Amino acid sequence: LVSRRLLIGYAGVLALALCNTAYAADLTLVGSGSDAGLYTAPGTLTMRGVSWSLTNAGSTFTTLGLEQGQLQYNGTTTSTATLAVGTHLSGTGRYAAILALGTIGPGVQQAFNTGTITVTGNFSAGTGFNYHVNVDGSGATDLIAVTGRATISGQVTIMPIPGTYAASTDYTIMTAGGGIDGTFTGMGNAFPIFTPTLTYEANAIRLRLVNNSASGDIYPSLGTTALQMGQRQLTSLGSILSDPSLGDLVGASGWVSGGHRFFKLNDGVAESLKGDHSDVLAGTAFPISGTVAAGIYAGLGFTDTEGSGGANFGDMNSKIVGGYAITGGALFRLAATYAHSWDDYEVTRTSAAQSSFGGHRNLAMAQVSYLAQTDMFELMPRVGLSYVRAHQAAFEETGTSNATASGDGSSFSSLTSRAGARVTVRLLSFQGAIFPYAGLAWAHEFKAGAPRRPLEFSVAAGSVFSVNGVARAKDMGEGEAGLAYRAGAFGFAVGYEGVRGRATREHAVRGTLSFGW
Repeated sequence: LVSRRLLIGYAGVLALALCNTAYAADLTLVGSGSDAGLYTAPGTLTMRGVSWSLTNAGSTFTTLGLEQGQLQYNGTTTSTATLAVGTHLSGTGRYAAILALGTIGPGVQQAFNTGTITVTGNFSAGTGFNYHVNVDGSGATDLIAVTGRATISGQVTIMPIPGTYAASTDYTIMTAGGGIDGTFTGMGNAFPIFTPTLTYEANAIRLRLVNNSASGDIYPSLGTTALQMGQRQLTSLGSILSDPSLGDLVGASGWVSGGHRFFKLNDGVAESLKGDHSDVLAGTAFPISGTVAAGIYAGLGFTDTEGSGGANFGDMNSKIVGGYAITGGALFRLAATYAHSWDDYEVTRTSAAQSSFGGHRNLAMAQVSYLAQTDMFELMPRVGLSYVRAHQAAFEETGTSNATASGDGSSFSSLTSRAGARVTVRLLSFQGAIFPYAGLAWAHEFKAGAPRRPLEFSVAAGSVFSVNGVARAKDMGEGEAGLAYRAGAFGFAVGYEGVRGRATREHAVRGTLSFGW
């Protein structure tokens, strides 16, 4: 204290009695530590240590010299603060001026949070400068607020705080009342699910963070695909269980049905998906009484999905087993079914990250149909409710990328009501009857919205982001047209199926063979 210079070493935490003093004009920090005490003596604060935190906002020094290490400073300087190359300044300090060749990251040191560093004079950054900007999903951001003129160079690194983000969020990361000279020559992005863009204005630098990168949302989007294809399977099964042109299913009978579907999902937020789905189902039913029958069925499904840009791919292979019951007569039918699907997923997210994981689905449907007919025409109105719940197991990617991802298990569900009608024309032939048919239906999804899945990227272990996939359409129109043939207990039908909604386009062909004995 005699030399008017206080050297704080490796003791770690300073005592308030030493800190709140006017005797020590200069303070030099070495080693590591933290202190919440008050410094009011005019002089120089020099950082030559590893990591220090001086958190009292009332502290004041004339100048700050950050020569090495990391310093969190929440106080004030009345003259210039200088950062050497390789150093790191954080906190919420107020400075008369800053000359930065190192890194600045406002807020708490080495933590996911936001803060503001204020410069009442001019700010100048050299080529070694790196601005670490933390942002969050609510719109909060780190900020360097300059009253004078800002001259910038170097790099900005965007550090999104783990959480849930909208499709795009705008931030202001620097302001300068006296204007801004220069631009950042490089931009880093800590997490590959975001696309950052900077805009330079006369007195501000704006950041737009877009959360529609074709990098992570392939995983929750596969949840959309699993729900959508499950609903389509239930729709096809409903047609089989209610259609008299395919044979009298209230009796000993069997059927085989197969189809191929092309689909595209694009809600304008997450990456768009396109792909195709094939399945084959086979079932049999036996009478329980004169008006009741029960049956079982099984099948296989294969779904190939491609994300926008052709960089992300997801496959789902399924094994399905279910049962159903039918009651009613020739005109009125009530049908219900339940099935379980075992699903295997394989995902390629960019060429350098792959994963394989399992899952399962529960599928249930109840449907009421009525047949009004004349000698030549048949009209079948039909209403139903179907439910699909899909679960995807946890996964961990492998590959050469430094941003491989992992995720815990997630579940998604879909509840859809459907109302429509089919018109059939009966045309007699030499061996049987031909039935041209066409139908329309309206489907309403009660659980519309984007599926969400938490992802953790290896580039920042422990940082979990909630990533949205493609949303299912709330309302969809469904159409069908085809030709059926029936001769005695034998029936065959082939037709087109189409679906159109805000986020959905689908085209499919399906054939069904039924027989009784």
